[in-house]
Amino acid sequence: MKLSYLVSAFRVFAYNMKQLTKQQKEDITEIQFKKYKDLVEYAWNDIPAYRKHWSDNGFDPSHFKSLDDVHKIPKINKDFVRENLEEMVPESYDRARLSLVRTGGTTGMPMNFYIDQYVARPKELAYQLWGGWHYWRHRQGLDKVVTMRGARIKDSLIRKGIYWQRNLRENGILMSSFHILEETYPLYLSKLRSYGPRFIKAYPSSIAAFCHLMKKHGDKGIKGLKGVICSSETIYDWHRTLVRETLGVEIMSFYGHSEKAVCAYQNQDGNMEFHPLYGYTEFLDENGRPATANEGCAYVVATSFDNTYFPFIRYETDDRIDGLRDEVPKIAERIVGRKQEFVYDRYANRLPFTCNDRAIHDIVGIVAYQYVQHEMGKLELHLQVDGAFDHDSIAEIRSRSEEIFMNCTISVKIVNEIEKTPSGKFRYLIQNIVW
Repeated sequence: MKLSYLVSAFRVFAYNMKQLTKQQKEDITEIQFKKYKDLVEYAWNDIPAYRKHWSDNGFDPSHFKSLDDVHKIPKINKDFVRENLEEMVPESYDRARLSLVRTGGTTGMPMNFYIDQYVARPKELAYQLWGGWHYWRHRQGLDKVVTMRGARIKDSLIRKGIYWQRNLRENGILMSSFHILEETYPLYLSKLRSYGPRFIKAYPSSIAAFCHLMKKHGDKGIKGLKGVICSSETIYDWHRTLVRETLGVEIMSFYGHSEKAVCAYQNQDGNMEFHPLYGYTEFLDENGRPATANEGCAYVVATSFDNTYFPFIRYETDDRIDGLRDEVPKIAERIVGRKQEFVYDRYANRLPFTCNDRAIHDIVGIVAYQYVQHEMGKLELHLQVDGAFDHDSIAEIRSRSEEIFMNCTISVKIVNEIEKTPSGKFRYLIQNIVW
């Protein structure tokens, strides 16, 4: 690791903290426009993929005179990134600083892109420290944080029955998301209680797996815990209920991407607030036009600010929001989920993959679940269960599922294990229909 890289990382962190500190003193929209304009000109001059894409679609930087002109910039999507990976790296950038990132993708189609960890991580840390949770205490340093987000623990520790290790980036420990099992549960609970974290940062599926075991064993609470911070997966109501019942705290939502183009925090009103200086966020309707507050769901299109290594400009995230407020900062009542999170009924109607947990939320003994669709109007519901599960409840589960997903036939299958993604997440829907 070069000393120059560490120095640049500190400068990135200091720059973002200074920017966040003074953000109330300047007009946010003016700052956004300047950042956006600088990014467009940089991409035009230094990134072959954007220069060609924009030229082919009749756009150049002279067309961007205000934020009202954002719609003139041609959008990109995941297919564009897959097809133009190397051409999206700026010609003048030091490639030695870059790491290749591979996203799992809920459609089973992974996407690669590059990231400069010495820019992305200090920026992310600054926004987290400044963000809605306020878990930075100036006099006492960082609060203790336990992270359950797919970290790979050293094999030497796993062989000793130790499923965690120090987190050098925060005052905390990393816990494996892959070993939260019946036989290891007592070790996890003992470590959490002896360590006494103020916050747990987790995938919803990871904290749900742990809390399920807490509920099964009649355990409650971790002294000193103030909240659970969840991101990267859709957060369902049953997640919040389970955490509240077992840990006695609330889930605080964070929305972000590995692409580092957008982030949102759960504010004091319970809504998701998109930070206006992290990146530029658009809410668009089905036709690609700016969505209005009375339209219900809208799609998130994002542009990364202060990213000179692999910028995403007007990037279709495939995520949806509901209850939008088109203001600065932009507000949404909730993140609904991925664009592809739909079930198709026998008439090829798209049914939103929401409320899917209602079929199993009060059924004892279900460790994990997953819906799989191969054909229109047919769904498989895979259940991973433990010894407390009553197999006579399968008929009730099937009936409830068919009420949720109308005009669909549901088959329920008990499986030994529902695999997690390489990053340690559950995929609640495997959608194999391309539409």
